[in-house]
Amino acid sequence: MSDFVKLSEVAKINPRPPKDIDEAQVVTFLPMAAVSEDGYVSYEEQRIYSEVKKGFTYFERGDFIIAKITPCFENGKAALTCNIERPIGFGSTEFHVVSPIPHKLDKNYLYHLLWSDQFRFYGEKEMRGAAGQKRISTDFLREYKIPLPPLEEQKRIAAILDKADAIRRKRQQAIDLTDQLLRSVFLDMFGDPVANPKGWEKLPLEKIVDKVIDCPHSTPQWTDSGKVAIRTSNLTVGSWNWDDTRYVCEKEFHDRSKRAYVKSGDIVLSREGTVGIAAIIEEGMEICLGQRLVQLVPNLDIANSEYILHILLYELEPDRIERVMVGATSKHINVKELRAMKIPVPPLQVQNKFKRIINKIDALKRLAINNSKKNGDLFNSLTQRAFRGELKKQAKAA
Repeated sequence: MSDFVKLSEVAKINPRPPKDIDEAQVVTFLPMAAVSEDGYVSYEEQRIYSEVKKGFTYFERGDFIIAKITPCFENGKAALTCNIERPIGFGSTEFHVVSPIPHKLDKNYLYHLLWSDQFRFYGEKEMRGAAGQKRISTDFLREYKIPLPPLEEQKRIAAILDKADAIRRKRQQAIDLTDQLLRSVFLDMFGDPVANPKGWEKLPLEKIVDKVIDCPHSTPQWTDSGKVAIRTSNLTVGSWNWDDTRYVCEKEFHDRSKRAYVKSGDIVLSREGTVGIAAIIEEGMEICLGQRLVQLVPNLDIANSEYILHILLYELEPDRIERVMVGATSKHINVKELRAMKIPVPPLQVQNKFKRIINKIDALKRLAINNSKKNGDLFNSLTQRAFRGELKKQAKAA
């Protein structure tokens, strides 16, 4: 078994910038949105050092950055910064930075340690602060104990996990391709809803659904078993993710269902955290709503669930969602603005044709999701075995 050490013994936690940086130097800047929930930097901006040296989080190329605030931490917003363009970077104040000491800790080994379900599990339990503003503390990171085999063994373990992670990401790409196909079919049949090239009547969202329900804002009392309560992390783009299922007792389930009774065909939308993602409640799902969610009950005489879902996914994409957002530190969908959002309403026969097409595409997506889950389970199993020292034993046996 590997020795366990405090993270602060082998890495610098939230290091300070050196004093001799040129004020006019161009640096990389990473807002929270630039860090993917899949564990990588999706884009970067450029700023002048003098503009960001105060009030932002400093890091260097090769450091590991991780969101400290809920729900970004739980959703996996973290990344190695090895591929950023500039050697020096700054980012959101809601990032922690872990800078590995090269002769003690391999950066890729660190990445797999901290971008793991196990780390998020322990981190979530240690979050502190008011609801919606809970954060991981610097002390938690400093004191967090990690297994520390010799450096060469760290690199070997990281290489194995890198390969498994690459397979997992390819499976996710297959899911992304089906999402692109769904979008293509939607635009081909309906055109851009904003331009409305087919000239269909536009109605406020609240006129084509029976109800728009802002779910209870209180955090449920979680239990080890019982009835399923949906959280934002259970939603993906048009489908569901049950990797982290939470439960509530019978009484909590009924209390929450009194305000928002959920049935097959209803649409659940994320209003906070990863905003704008949504899915349709499927036949046989017995669930209640957690927090940060909105329930929409379609009026099937006007629009089917599939059309409403896909127009919401389109209208609430990042470049259009700002018009229904409020808040400064913790932005979220304004439900009043959501109700008033005008969308085109094509004839039901056109919507039903769309439904038949996308049901076939959804079958392909479900297969891709199933394969992705198997790869994800394998990757998580490998990660756990690696940090228990079992991959090291196998390497020696070989």
